[in-house]
Formats: sequence, structure tokens, C-alpha cells
Amino acid sequence: VANFGLCVTELLFTLIFWLSLGLMLHTYVLYPLTLRILPTRFKTPPIDGNYLPSIALLIPAYNEGTVIAEKIKNSLGLAYPSAKIEILIGSDGSTDDTDQIVNNFADLRVRLIRFEGRNGKPCILNNLVSQTQADILLLTDANVMISSSDLRQFVRHFQDETVTAVEAEKKIVIRGSGDAV
Repeated sequence: VANFGLCVTELLFTLIFWLSLGLMLHTYVLYPLTLRILPTRFKTPPIDGNYLPSIALLIPAYNEGTVIAEKIKNSLGLAYPSAKIEILIGSDGSTDDTDQIVNNFADLRVRLIRFEGRNGKPCILNNLVSQTQADILLLTDANVMISSSDLRQFVRHFQDETVTAVEAEKKIVIRGSGDAV
């Protein structure tokens, strides 16, 4: 009986070893191979460069006075038809000069929506969503600058009706160094 218990334990450890080895093989070899094969099988439809849906930039802000003017200038300077873009800034009870800076912009595309007290980013974003009728919503922080041509690259993916979300790469630039991290 003691010998039987030792045999079962040895069998169990052997099974765990081979299962672990198989999972590692799948993770590092089979899965990457599958990712290389699938794109050739499922081709994406051609993308029309003239596809220009309306877009709303949703920017939650709490005490962003140091960066909000730069963010608005960046957003207004995007290579996209001005009639198809709106910038909604949700001030989450800011106590600095964020609201005043936003209100100093005379552009009708820029709207400040002030929330009293601290509500949190998810609540602010949910409220901003209800304030727009835009086809596409772009959620962005006040300290994230968008390259001028990136917006067209971003929206083109939505021509495919199966696409519901697109993510962008974020590069952190340390001021003064010019290097992206």
C-alpha cells in the first residue's frame, strides 16, 4: 500500500511537470505562431482615408492648471475638420485656475462642464459622454498630447463595424531631454 502511494505521487508530479512544460511551450511557441498565421487568414477590409466621423475629446480634469492650456491648444491644432470635433473638459471640482483657463478659450468647440465636489474620473467621463452626440469618443487626460495626424489614423479603424475600441501608444517625454521613454 505504501508503494502504491509513492507510485501515485510520482505519477502526479510527472503529470504536473509535463502539463507545465506544455503550457510554457504554448505560451512561448504555439501562441506567437498562431498570431502570425491568423492575420494572413483574416484580412482587414480596405480603409477609406476620407472617412471623417464626428469626434469628441473627453478630458477629465482636476487641478490641471499647469497643462490644460497646452492640452486645449494641442486639441485645437489636430489635423481634423474643425466642424467635426468638440472638446469637452469635465472639471472635477478643481480648486486651481483650471476652469478660468478653459473659459478663456473663445473657440466654440471647447466646452467646460463644471462638477462640484470630487466625483472621480469614471463619474466625470460618464457625465461627459451624456453631453455629446459625437460618433466617436476619445478619452484622454489633460497631460497627454496627441500628434497632429494621429486623429485620422485613430478614427479610420472604425470604418470596420466590428471595431468598437482603439488604443493608442503612449510615449512619455521628459521635458528638456527630448527623449521619449
